[in-house]
Amino acid sequence: MTENALNITTSGLPIYDSATGDFAAVALTTKGDALVHNGTDYIRLATGTNGEVLQADSAQASGLNWGSLSFAGDLIPISNQSASTSTSVDFTDLDLSTYGTLFINLISVHPVTDNVSLQVLFSTDNGSSFLSTGYQYANRIVTASTGSGTTANSSSATSMTAASTIGNATKEGVGGWFWYLPSSDPAAGMRQSIEWQLYLNNNNKSLVGTWGGGANSTTSAIDAIRFQFSSGSIESGDFYLYGYKAS
Repeated sequence: MTENALNITTSGLPIYDSATGDFAAVALTTKGDALVHNGTDYIRLATGTNGEVLQADSAQASGLNWGSLSFAGDLIPISNQSASTSTSVDFTDLDLSTYGTLFINLISVHPVTDNVSLQVLFSTDNGSSFLSTGYQYANRIVTASTGSGTTANSSSATSMTAASTIGNATKEGVGGWFWYLPSSDPAAGMRQSIEWQLYLNNNNKSLVGTWGGGANSTTSAIDAIRFQFSSGSIESGDFYLYGYKAS
């Protein structure tokens, strides 16, 4: 091996090349860059972004990849949307091969129209259209001021009604969460369902809690979910989609 002093220059870090018997520069250009071996040569691995960790990944040329660290039981952020006088909010390309269950969080969702219902629909063609038959749902509804409870349900509906009498005045609206529970075999008739827990200020400014769930009888796999009001647009509100990593 030829002796040569280490000389880091603007051309990069000199690395000995056994094939040529000489040193070749590998440029490390950015804060956090790393020098790694790809099985043949030393190469530059660009740094990741804040919060990412370095993980083994045989599909990458370097054998390494920057990414988010997750564990079984974690909720992994997938996407989020903010409504702004939106007809609906749709989540498409649902990744049910990676995540066994999906969690959707609604924050301060406010309707344009007063006294409306929040409806949920499924799609089997990635949002090109949404199913308009075959829904069932059931709700338990409790008003905080009186403690009185009622139920609302349907065994044959055009959508799933998750909450009703949602007001559009200041400090009215709805928020809460949904769990989407896919079927392991929809073709065999195992229902694909969704459950929810929502809190709202209704059109009388009363706090109302709603607990319920629904399903559709389709035998095709669900790959998109829509949220809409029974009348008018979604004036504002944030919708966050997470995947539940079971293993």
